Amino acid sequence: MSPLGVMWTLAAGICLCLGAVQLVVGLRRWPRREYLVFAAMALVAAAAIMTEAGTYQAATVEQYRASVKVTVGLQILWWLGLVWFVVYYTHMRNRWAPWSATIVLFVAGVVHLFSPAGITHKQIVSLHSIELPWGERIVLGSGAGHPLAWVAVCGVGALTALLVYSVVELLRRGARRQALRIGIALLLITAAQIHGFLVDALIVRSPYLLAPAFLGILLLVGLDTTDEIVRASLLSREVEANERRWRSMLENVELAVVGIDREGLIEFANPFMERLTGLTRDQLAGRPIEELVPARDAEKVRLRIEEALRTEPRPLSQWTILGASGEERTLAWSNVRLLTSDGEGAGLLSVGADVTDRLRAQEGLESALQEISSLREQLERENIYLQEEIRSASGFDEIIGTSDALKYVLHRLQQVAESDTTVLIEGETGVGKELVARAIHQRSPRTNRPLIKVNCAALPPSLIETELFGHEKGAFTGATQMRRGRFELADRGTLLLDEVSELPLELQPKLLRVLEEGDLQRVGGENTLRVDVRVIAATNGSLAEQVSEGRFREDLYYRLSVFPLTVPPLRERKEDIPLLVNHFVHAYSAAKGKTIDQIPQALMDRLKEYEWPGNVRELQNVIERAVLTASGKTLKLADRLGGVEVSSAPSPSGQTLEQVEKEHILQILARCDGRVAGPGGAAEILGLNPSTLRSRMKKLGIKAGVANNTRNP
Repeated sequence: MSPLGVMWTLAAGICLCLGAVQLVVGLRRWPRREYLVFAAMALVAAAAIMTEAGTYQAATVEQYRASVKVTVGLQILWWLGLVWFVVYYTHMRNRWAPWSATIVLFVAGVVHLFSPAGITHKQIVSLHSIELPWGERIVLGSGAGHPLAWVAVCGVGALTALLVYSVVELLRRGARRQALRIGIALLLITAAQIHGFLVDALIVRSPYLLAPAFLGILLLVGLDTTDEIVRASLLSREVEANERRWRSMLENVELAVVGIDREGLIEFANPFMERLTGLTRDQLAGRPIEELVPARDAEKVRLRIEEALRTEPRPLSQWTILGASGEERTLAWSNVRLLTSDGEGAGLLSVGADVTDRLRAQEGLESALQEISSLREQLERENIYLQEEIRSASGFDEIIGTSDALKYVLHRLQQVAESDTTVLIEGETGVGKELVARAIHQRSPRTNRPLIKVNCAALPPSLIETELFGHEKGAFTGATQMRRGRFELADRGTLLLDEVSELPLELQPKLLRVLEEGDLQRVGGENTLRVDVRVIAATNGSLAEQVSEGRFREDLYYRLSVFPLTVPPLRERKEDIPLLVNHFVHAYSAAKGKTIDQIPQALMDRLKEYEWPGNVRELQNVIERAVLTASGKTLKLADRLGGVEVSSAPSPSGQTLEQVEKEHILQILARCDGRVAGPGGAAEILGLNPSTLRSRMKKLGIKAGVANNTRNP
């Protein structure tokens, strides 16, 4: 035991002894209530000192917080006891002061009881270690102070005021000796509190001094009864009563008590030990203790007994005893070394508590907690990705439209949804490929498992592999802990590989292996993991063209395109535009708290005539802006479509809509020196996604490089 532990244990033992003696004296001299209150104070002080000693050796913030809460709670009880001890000790007649102090301390106790970290701290966030002058290290907690800590300060202040009032009253009566003792107690409490504030402020690096202050006050005030306590302790009748009490406890306690001589042989065994082993006291006497344990542990127990007989025994150890029915029972033993008058070892007194059932319950609890922890981690990981999906989703979980092109897509979707077949969804940006993928997942047997999404175009090539397959701790610089990849998170669910055409060539073989065999290895790992994942790939280009250009593996293409689905662009299903417009208007009107119930036919015609290079996503954004800027019940466009004013009338020059759009894009490109993406690029000015603009330029036959030298088409 550490020096501080020894000192605190000694202080607690002294308090415990004082409390026990004062309790006996108080009961014998009833109704002298000051003795009983003093005894209660001493017992509470002993408990507070022991819990405080454990606080300084806490290994975690949770242990420290729990220990501090118990310690401070006991201190508040001690202060309450001191209030009423002073009342009875000084025979105080005016009770307004003690009742005031009691109420304040009671409120402090209630606040402390219902606060997670007690009344001293709102939150204990860390532990810091300090070194004591003799080299021992202890821990103290730090964190945000409790906003109601002033209640405890007021309680101590009320107690201080009561002590000052008592000193004044005693001096008036001429009881100088009593006044001196109360005054010294006041000084001890004040000094301990000031020292505590200095420790909390990190000005003084030492343990708190409340424990020594408690002990000092108990010793100081207990001087009046010292003579009576000594005389009572010497009475043979009390000694005999104590002996009978201890013998009765020894005979009836549910603990195994064994006396072992210096040779390691059993001298004494109580009835519980007899019932545990099925042997009588006479049968146990003279036998080595190792004969009662399983053969595998006999040598270990024998060596431990020999060590305990030579030196100070370990405070607690576990031995397994063979029960009467052959069942093994585990006991937690505490050994006390018995000494002769010459200080030589005379034997051991071993007290064992049967902890078999508790250990079994603990093992079952730990197993259940591990399973719960594993499930919780899995749910947390899935929840993180699901929350990301919710934040990125548009908020509309239905595919709107009645066109033949869309009906064909839905028919194909229904055909493949019930199977685990890999699906390749192709279509321009903004047509709703992710919505189709989500519809396939929701109609599949995997609907109760997560749909995990990976945007291959949004991740740098160096991170795609670890994002898909995970990595082990230490696999690369910065990998401070193991991370599971998206394939593991999608186990027994669905994985959407969006923009799969952007997947680096060097990573494609590893993806092919997972698709064909269901096996993967984390980055930096050696173990092969099996996963059951349905893969849906999506791309806004043509994978077949990328295969012919050598930018995508042919075998991976055929593995992904087992069931291809092409989502038509909005310009090929313009009959769906009115349904989409009405759906978006109602949805955004409800979300923005507006009432828009009129959509002019001329506006609807303009929307149907526009080519919608950004497809449904562009239409959705246009309607959202229109709803946001609407001031009445009639829908009006907030700005021009695609930066070009669309009209049902022909242009003055007789140009077609595509020619007007091409001319406008060329003008913007010329202004941006041919730059499509990035700050100040054509895509930013036009309010389009860069990939959408490139797709539209390709259709219109525009090359970005030509725009640098061409102002007009």
